[in-house]
Amino acid sequence: MILAALLLLLSFPKQLAGSQSVCSSANIVYMQSSTYMSNLNALAGALFAKVTSSNSHSAHGTAGTGSDMIYGAVLCRGDMIPGAACAKRLKEVLDAAMDNPANSSCSSQKDITLFDDGYLVQLRFSDQDFISNFRDSQECVVRANLNPPLLGDVSEQFHSLVSKLMTKLTDAAVKNMGRYETGQGWLTEKSQTVYGLVQCQEDMLKGTCQDCLSSAMAKREQMVDQMGGAILGVGCSLWYQTEVQFFAGTPALSLNMPTREDYEAIERCIQVALLCVQENAEDRPAMDLVVNMLNNESVILPKPKQPAYFFTRSSESEVSSCNMNISITLER
Repeated sequence: MILAALLLLLSFPKQLAGSQSVCSSANIVYMQSSTYMSNLNALAGALFAKVTSSNSHSAHGTAGTGSDMIYGAVLCRGDMIPGAACAKRLKEVLDAAMDNPANSSCSSQKDITLFDDGYLVQLRFSDQDFISNFRDSQECVVRANLNPPLLGDVSEQFHSLVSKLMTKLTDAAVKNMGRYETGQGWLTEKSQTVYGLVQCQEDMLKGTCQDCLSSAMAKREQMVDQMGGAILGVGCSLWYQTEVQFFAGTPALSLNMPTREDYEAIERCIQVALLCVQENAEDRPAMDLVVNMLNNESVILPKPKQPAYFFTRSSESEVSSCNMNISITLER
């Protein structure tokens, strides 16, 4: 399966690359050797240790006092391995950002947000208190332009489905100790599956998690006609994508998904159709029998014979060669 990380196109003030960083433009300058920087390193180490010791995906806290006080939060997506593995990846992203000359502009900022290339981990450090109300925390809007935009009634049905799916996932996540939930919904008009994921900081209160995700859902208005994307915040995040299950594991929640009976009905219709196109006209069922086959599940269907137009595959080995160039345009 194509990695979802490669399918997401970023819409944010600065293009993120490598160990990606977002620097606020309205904060006080500090030096690499400053007390604030020392507090940042100390807080980062404490957060990584907390993630490891609690075998979790997230942590937040503070360090320092006065003008050098720093607030921080880290988050690994819930389908990653928690604990030490999560902390290791968080540290790698922070270390890479500190060592990358391309991110030197961040050395003059007190508000820094970091992502890895797949947007699976996030870190934020700031001199402003964003952890007491994650709902007002800055967020990153990611758009996944994998499918042509939907139009008319189908577009309305799609956005209604996504809203319902996100609402149900949010309700489930706030009741989950891990503050994390995944699910899938069925878009009947297009016969497509929409996958979704929501997550909050694990020690976040139920009401705070609910408010944070509700605020994130409201920002989906920035993603009109997008059949996939994410609202990423270190306090909470939501993801959704059409036809691509971008997360690991089985979706925990299903919305309007076809049942086994639905699939069996489709298979029965296909089998009856094949009976009607058999090469020998005498083998084809009469119309009254076709109606009976479709309406009466107790009727045992005979095995269809070869249709009038039938192509067999050559037994000789085939060699195929493709030269395909694919370009992806990043929105800036």
